[in-house]
Amino acid sequence: MSNDGGETWFTPNGINDGNVGAGYDVVIASNGTVHIVAGNKYYRSTDGDNFEDLTGNSIGDFPIITGRKVLAVSPEDPNYVYAVIVDSEDIIACLSQFLRSENGGTTWIPVVNGSSTAFDPTTNGLQCQGGYDLALAVDPANKTRVFIAGVTLWSWSLSTAFLQLDNTSNYPGNTHYVHADKHYITFDPKNPSTMYIASDGGISRSNNAGTIQPTFTTLNRNYNVTQFYSVAAGRDGRVMGGAQDNGTQYATLCANSFLSTTEVSGGDGGVSAISKIDPNIMFAALPEGLIMRSSNGGESFGVGFLDNALDCEPLNDADNSCGGDNQIDNADFITPYVLHENLATDNSVFPPTIIASESTARFVTCNNSGVILTTVNPLDPSTVPTWDTIGVFPSGSAATCMAVGKDTEGKQMVIAGSADGDIMVMRNIPEVINDAKTELWEEDVLLNVRTVEDGRTVTAIVIDPFDSKIVYIVLGNYGNSSYAYRISNIFNENAAFESMQGSGIDALPPMPIYDLVYDKTGFNRLFAATELGIFRLDIGFGYPSDTFTWTEENTGIGPVPVFDINQEMMSSPDCLLIYIGTHGKGIYRSTATAYEYCNTVLPNDCWTEVAETPRSTINTTDLISLNIAPNPVRSNATLQLNMPKNTSVNMWVFDVQGKQVMHQDLGRVQEGDNTLSIDVSNLSKGNYLVLVQDDITKHRVSKKMIVQ
Repeated sequence: MSNDGGETWFTPNGINDGNVGAGYDVVIASNGTVHIVAGNKYYRSTDGDNFEDLTGNSIGDFPIITGRKVLAVSPEDPNYVYAVIVDSEDIIACLSQFLRSENGGTTWIPVVNGSSTAFDPTTNGLQCQGGYDLALAVDPANKTRVFIAGVTLWSWSLSTAFLQLDNTSNYPGNTHYVHADKHYITFDPKNPSTMYIASDGGISRSNNAGTIQPTFTTLNRNYNVTQFYSVAAGRDGRVMGGAQDNGTQYATLCANSFLSTTEVSGGDGGVSAISKIDPNIMFAALPEGLIMRSSNGGESFGVGFLDNALDCEPLNDADNSCGGDNQIDNADFITPYVLHENLATDNSVFPPTIIASESTARFVTCNNSGVILTTVNPLDPSTVPTWDTIGVFPSGSAATCMAVGKDTEGKQMVIAGSADGDIMVMRNIPEVINDAKTELWEEDVLLNVRTVEDGRTVTAIVIDPFDSKIVYIVLGNYGNSSYAYRISNIFNENAAFESMQGSGIDALPPMPIYDLVYDKTGFNRLFAATELGIFRLDIGFGYPSDTFTWTEENTGIGPVPVFDINQEMMSSPDCLLIYIGTHGKGIYRSTATAYEYCNTVLPNDCWTEVAETPRSTINTTDLISLNIAPNPVRSNATLQLNMPKNTSVNMWVFDVQGKQVMHQDLGRVQEGDNTLSIDVSNLSKGNYLVLVQDDITKHRVSKKMIVQ
């Protein structure tokens, strides 16, 4: 209690017995009487300062009973008080008590003891959820009628007893739909017929709450509060993400439906993925390892993606027969997985395009026993992929994240993290898995396990795209001093993990980091998804320096938890955008990492292909103009720069894999036309991307260059 507007707090008189227990609910009646339930007790105060314990074992007493409790008092008559008590340990009788008082809490009348098959608002049939979702309210216009909500919504009155008011199936025309898991019920103070319900699915409203069977409308348009676990984006701008208790949401991102999504899978969502090789292939997930695949652009998702290697459900130990249930055995609630694609591109055109027939894909997932599994045919919907184990954490600790890449010899590599702070490097992984392999082919995989920080959860791993020896690791958990690390040579068993937390005002605040992404546009920076939004770390060109300066990047989102961050292409492989999935504020994208020539405009019509925006349609005000001559070039190229103002300029050259092969400080150049020469004689024959950036506005422009 506070009597100075919240400046200081104390436990009120009559409650401070040293063992109060959990404080569950406080309600204040219209006459000023305060009702409190805490621990296994009920307290009441008529003066707001001194409380009396009215709990007891006699008839009429508020019962001494454990479990979560909620209270509600009638706005119409302060003498009418109601209470609901749940027992989260009892699945069958989850609602253990429903009580009412007609004399302001002095005596209590049991309405029901325990739930039943006919009245069970706080269980989903498999488990009690009353400890999570529980709400109680009195009809403002009828003191003898109450609304009780948990998984479902019910009413009770002296005249009608118990009635279920909602239907949790969201199908067209269902006027009684209210999303499951209700947490709060309130009424319009000027209109008692208008009731609002807050649930895991947002806000629902009834304009006829006083009727026996009210109808409801969902009010979630532009209500951007969804808790996303993941986000994935297609190369045409479509976005999909798995959400807490809101399934997998799919947004076409058409101009006429920008903030509207379709739920393509119900329940709780998980990790999502959209193929860049074949955008019709998508992946969604349900809790505990149920991974689904779509082959028709999200119109439908089906199971049958797992074989017995990771989904057995033994039928007969004698013959090792399995009866899979379409879920990974012993999987985490949100099961990690990675769809990794090696994209072959046609660089004879610019921007380059993807050659689907020459591109390859690998899918990697894991379980809570520390087993890492992979398949190389995830994009073939006509078959059940063949899965194989490529590594097992020796400690048996749950695997939590994976990263896929190639080692310094160009061989396939997977690096996984665990819930105990371990990192496992798996190298020499076969490019093709086939029936001719031996059962123990994984013995050929080179394993290396080490600990970043004992007992910490590894939340994300990033392999440096320009130097695969360098690996970045981020951790979760609270109460620690460092959450970001790098290792300069992951293949050297003696190489140490170095904290990137920084120091002073430039340090990253000590808080969980949930994900990490490397900006592959060549600016050598990391974006971290944290408890307080997005932070950027500029790590310089070449091997990163020892100075770690973090910058907050929360414009447009604020300091909200971000669980997933990805850099995804849009329209072409070199046009890269940042997508984030916040846990409480929806999904966002940023075009800040896209080059000027990239078309990031969302289509006006759903499913239309995004084409390159012609240069003539781009506003070139305050932008650099770049031309290269001759092109193709043999030894020396001339950069023809038109600058909007006097500024210093830097130039980078990248090969077709995105690896930086040249960096040159071009110094200060003048406004208008400039001609600069660069020596490319040390570059191998092939296609390159030349990128120029001014150091004041950070505007940049790029051109393709062919070296012969």
